[in-house]
Amino acid sequence: MLVPDRPGYGRSSPWPDRSIRDAGEVVDTVLDDAGVQISGLIAFSGGSANALATASTHVDRLDRIDIVAGTTPPDISENTPPIQRFLTGTATKAQFVLRSLFRGQSWLTAHLDPAFVVDQYTTGDSAESVPDDVAEIVKADFLEAFARHRSGAVAELSNVGKNWRIDFKQIDIGTHFWHGEDDTNVPLEDVRSLEARLPNHSYTRFTTQTTSRHSWNVSLTSWRRINELVAQILPVTRERDTD
Repeated sequence: MLVPDRPGYGRSSPWPDRSIRDAGEVVDTVLDDAGVQISGLIAFSGGSANALATASTHVDRLDRIDIVAGTTPPDISENTPPIQRFLTGTATKAQFVLRSLFRGQSWLTAHLDPAFVVDQYTTGDSAESVPDDVAEIVKADFLEAFARHRSGAVAELSNVGKNWRIDFKQIDIGTHFWHGEDDTNVPLEDVRSLEARLPNHSYTRFTTQTTSRHSWNVSLTSWRRINELVAQILPVTRERDTD
């Protein structure tokens, strides 16, 4: 399994003027470097735009997409939460402010308990259900993502708030959505609207007993389901490799 840092995250160099449609070039380069001709692609949250863009421009490199708690295009999103409007708006009009906010958030994360970052993605009692070792991993991943640059997150927030310029009808490979029914960051109705634009799609809904800010219903607060998800996806890859 390859898990690359997108431009401007972790150890990847910034590419501040990139567009969503440039995502395919990144995936193409990563696969070439690994000696992989065709692969499946798993995208989480805002990564959905990158995955769908890659499928529309580099369809010859992919044979399946799985989108977990994926963001939807702005022309689909009828009830964008205020925090999302603030982030995408600031990323477009005041990037320095947003980079400073991320820098401060990283400093606090480094000096506080892992619960600080976990609490940003969960509500109610759901944060208490996150095992300590998982919370430590979440903290470490967050710090690694912002250790060198903040421009990656700023660029992507700006891009997802604009027209994605993706021709969804060109995406004819299998695309599977995994989404929590109580996701308040990306409403389930918006995901179903995006799904309907794709010619070859399927869908799995996760039910939860708590309301989450985002479908960390599928990941943090129900971390075992990620193992189940990967267990379902990987056999498809293994079967392809043995054909």
